Amino acid sequence: MSKVFGIDVSRWQGNFDFKRAAAEGVKFVVLRGAYSAPFADGGKDAKFEEFYKAAKAAGLAVGVYQYSMAQSAAQAVEEARYLYSNCLAGKQFELPIYFDIEDSVQKKLCKRANTDMVKAWCDYLEDRGYFVGVYSFKSFFDSYLYDSELQHYTHWIAQWADACTYKPANMVGMWQFGGETNTIRTNKVAGVTCDQDYMYRDFPAEIKKLGLNGFAKEEVKISMGEITGINTSRGTNALVLITDGRATTGFNKWGVDVIVNSKGIITQIVDGKSNTPIPKGCICLSGHNNAGWYLKQHCKVGARLKIG
Repeated sequence: MSKVFGIDVSRWQGNFDFKRAAAEGVKFVVLRGAYSAPFADGGKDAKFEEFYKAAKAAGLAVGVYQYSMAQSAAQAVEEARYLYSNCLAGKQFELPIYFDIEDSVQKKLCKRANTDMVKAWCDYLEDRGYFVGVYSFKSFFDSYLYDSELQHYTHWIAQWADACTYKPANMVGMWQFGGETNTIRTNKVAGVTCDQDYMYRDFPAEIKKLGLNGFAKEEVKISMGEITGINTSRGTNALVLITDGRATTGFNKWGVDVIVNSKGIITQIVDGKSNTPIPKGCICLSGHNNAGWYLKQHCKVGARLKIG
C-alpha cells in the first residue's frame, strides 16, 4: 500500500480536535494508553478515554502505545497487564498495540535485558489476542536491542529526518518522521504541535482479518447438509470432513483441502495436491471438483470455520 499519514498523541496535546485533524488529511492516530505502570509512578494517560472516543467519532483508525520504564521482563509483564486491564479490554483497535522502549533507565541496561523485556510485554498481549509491535528511535534499535530477535514484531521507527534509514525496510510498518522538529511538513496538526507518522502496511485489514484487537474473526459456515461424508472416501463433487486423526488425506490431487486447527481457525488451504498432510490435532475439510471450487471461493486462512 502507499504511505498513509497519521499522528500519535497523548495528554500533552491538550484539547485536541480530531475532526479538524481528519479534515487536514490525518487517517490514523496512535494514542498513549499508559505511562509505564503504577510501580514506576505511572498510570493511565489522563486523555486516553476522551481521545479514544473522539478519534473513533472522527473516523480515524486507532492504535495504542505504552511508554515503558520497565527494567526487567517481570516489570514489562506488569506494564502489559496494566495496559490490558485499564485501556485495551472491551475496545477495538485497527492498529497495533506498541511497546515504547526508549527511556534513559533502559539505556543503562544490557541488550539482553531490553530484548527480553520487549518479548515479555509482546508475548503477554499476543496471548490475549492483540497485534503488537515495538516503537523506538532508530538509534535505540541499533544500540540497545538484539533487533534480529524481534523481527516477529512490526516496527514503528522514530527517525526525525527526510528519510527512514532503518534496515530491513520491510520491517517498518510505521515511521515517525517528525515532531517538534519536522523537515517534511509543518509540525502542527489541527493547530497543535504533535508527532507525525507514515504507515506502510494496511494494518486495519490485517487485524480485522485475523480477528485481533477486539475484532471478531471472519467466519465461514458450512452446514452438515453440505457435507457428503465424514472420514469416508471422496467421490465426484464430494465434500468430506476428516476428523479421525489420520496423517494425510489419502486423496488424489483433484480437489481442495482446508486444514483447521483445534481452535476452529483455518490454517491452510491446499489446492491440487495429493495426500495433503494433516497436522496433529487438526481436522480437514476436503472438496472434489465443484465442492473444491466452493471451498476455494469461500474459505480464507485466518477465518473461523463453523460446521453445523
